[in-house]
Amino acid sequence: MLQEAHALLRNGIDVKIGYIETHNREETHELLKGLPVIPRRKLFYKGKELEELDVQAVISLRPEIVIVDELALKEVAHLVKRKVETDVPKGAPGAGRHERFLACISSNDKTARNVIRKTSRLASYYTSRWIVLYVRTPREGNDRIALDKQRHLINNFKLATSLGAEVVVVEERDISNTIIREAERRGITTICLGKPHINLFRVILATNPFNKLLTKLQATEIDVVIFS
Repeated sequence: MLQEAHALLRNGIDVKIGYIETHNREETHELLKGLPVIPRRKLFYKGKELEELDVQAVISLRPEIVIVDELALKEVAHLVKRKVETDVPKGAPGAGRHERFLACISSNDKTARNVIRKTSRLASYYTSRWIVLYVRTPREGNDRIALDKQRHLINNFKLATSLGAEVVVVEERDISNTIIREAERRGITTICLGKPHINLFRVILATNPFNKLLTKLQATEIDVVIFS
């Protein structure tokens, strides 16, 4: 996760560290060097000084990507949701927004299952509708894709359906534009993606489709979550 943060920073993405628990591991401290860290919020509870993610600082700074340890991607959601419910006046822009999640999967079996299960938990937490989108490119047409990948895809579609998702398969060449189009057409508030291999991630960041996806999403109110 921290290696990917360095890759994002090098590619001009505004990424900040919201909360990382290093457990005093030297290699983790080394990976934090050079990354912009949002100072933690200090509070006292029963005579003890505690630290937590400063949600208000994250909201004020509005980074494109904020890195938060997984133990913290559920408590943060709860805090932000509670803050929006209490601080945003009724009728104001964004007030009462109903979350709707779009889980984007590929034919990579392990990554797809991870995205499906984690998006399912998010949707359950927010009591929201969610959709699983698979963009079938020409190179993965029915006459080209390997039989084992076809089997994995079918199993993942069944898994998503059993967890309450609507499964959408679209045959297109341009994955980024298709994701944006489907998200806007279906009123999606959050797009959920799987973490590619770090070397592949660096390649993707350097390509126009991914940059185009990030640039287009900046002009919308759609959030992006990348699951590790």
